[in-house]
Amino acid sequence: MKRHGSAEAMEGSIAPKHAHFAIPWLLIFPLSLTGCMPALVATTSPRTAELASVAETYLSAQLFKPTFGGQLFCESEILDVEQQGKAIKVYLWVLCAEFYSQEEVLHMGTAVSEPLLVYMIEFQGRYLASGFAEPQNGERQPEDIRRMFPPQAIIRLCQGDTACSNARVERLLVEIERQVEELFKLPLATITIG
Repeated sequence: MKRHGSAEAMEGSIAPKHAHFAIPWLLIFPLSLTGCMPALVATTSPRTAELASVAETYLSAQLFKPTFGGQLFCESEILDVEQQGKAIKVYLWVLCAEFYSQEEVLHMGTAVSEPLLVYMIEFQGRYLASGFAEPQNGERQPEDIRRMFPPQAIIRLCQGDTACSNARVERLLVEIERQVEELFKLPLATITIG
């Protein structure tokens, strides 16, 4: 498990380098955990929408440095939330993608789509992100996910269900593209995934 964030939130852990995926991997990301389970849709409430917004803003600044000098945009789907007192753990699936302008056309640069755990605190009626943890890539990822995520969040990961995973990434990408076009008022280059 990779941990990132404040020393208080992470208890002095060291943050290793990130691994980044190309878009073709985004849509074929099957999690081989414990077999197929039904995918459930996380409920949306004003609180979960606010937690997602805080997580996305935080991750846009912290997840990785844009490779092409562009701007990072993140969208997420909350899988589960746990709160003990003022400490909050937000389990989510995130898609973060860099967009940059070249010859008056927007292009997607580096992107990552993965499950993450974002640590937050509730302070004076607001939510503040203090760090995040991501499962390792490769063979250890299923073990990390089982250790990091509660059972309900694991069910919502769409493990082994490629159609569910692809649909999630597509929903998140459509929302990111909408934000990018609205902000920059430039056309998007055709994005091919796969």
